[in-house]
Amino acid sequence: MIFEHIKNVGVYNCFLAVIATLAKYYGRDYHMISSSDWKLKYDVAESNKRVGERIDIINQIDASDRAGQFHGFTWEVEILEDGRFNNQEHFEEFTYPSIGSFDLYYLKGSTAYQKYHFSHYIIISEYDFKTETYICIDPYFQYAKYNIPREDLYSGINKYAKLIFLELPKKNSMENYIKVIQEDIITVNQDNENDTNIRQLASDICTKMDINYEFDEFKNDLQTVPILDKIRKVAMYRDAYICMLDYIYKLFKLKYLKEASNLLRQSVTLWKTAKGKLLKTYITNSINNDRGTISKMITQIADIERQAINIVLSNKIGGV
Repeated sequence: MIFEHIKNVGVYNCFLAVIATLAKYYGRDYHMISSSDWKLKYDVAESNKRVGERIDIINQIDASDRAGQFHGFTWEVEILEDGRFNNQEHFEEFTYPSIGSFDLYYLKGSTAYQKYHFSHYIIISEYDFKTETYICIDPYFQYAKYNIPREDLYSGINKYAKLIFLELPKKNSMENYIKVIQEDIITVNQDNENDTNIRQLASDICTKMDINYEFDEFKNDLQTVPILDKIRKVAMYRDAYICMLDYIYKLFKLKYLKEASNLLRQSVTLWKTAKGKLLKTYITNSINNDRGTISKMITQIADIERQAINIVLSNKIGGV
């Protein structure tokens, strides 16, 4: 099977990267699947935890509902018993391509193999009877191709998912799209939580964060450092939302959506820059010189995202 590479697939998490790739494979659009609640969560109470462990994003909207409304497909995810697939015959009845979530701890060739547990979604493309391996595609990592031996796949898989195609929806009105965006931004803005949490994060980095506590335990595998991983995800969620805003802008030419998109793009750049600076300060032992700079950068992010939120909230449905 040949899957067309999606230009912006890197803005999605591994699950949505798989969903978007399969939607494209079947000739369906996918742009409305972006994670809608992109506000930053920050647990102020757990002061004994690493700063990175206190950052989170919790998506409160089921993207599968939007996929059904706007693109005519949805999906089902089945959690496998005992965290793995135990019935080989049942598994082989599924049609290809399929979606599997794997614990990379059990998959040979993975950088996480027998090091740490990490769930990751990939496409199970087909079964090669000659080599007795499953041919799998990983959109999240530049569409890498894996030949996974039968037993490795059975021991590593913990969830199975598939797309369900519905009748193609009638053309949605501009009001339907804008209603979705308004609902998203109201959720992000609820109790001013996004702004408050970003500013608290900036303050804690400036006055409380111990860079060695954040990094030392993970120094042999820096991609697993909690604060780097969480900031990466914060930026990624915003990147995915930008794609959705740009998509709706192209459909209806609503200038305020483009303005909001451009502001969020500035935010993403700053999040990524802050992530890079945190890593550099650890490697060079220069946190005391750069702590204030990183804090100011994150405070600037709060200002920019507040502008983006206000732009959307100040425009009623149908406004330009």
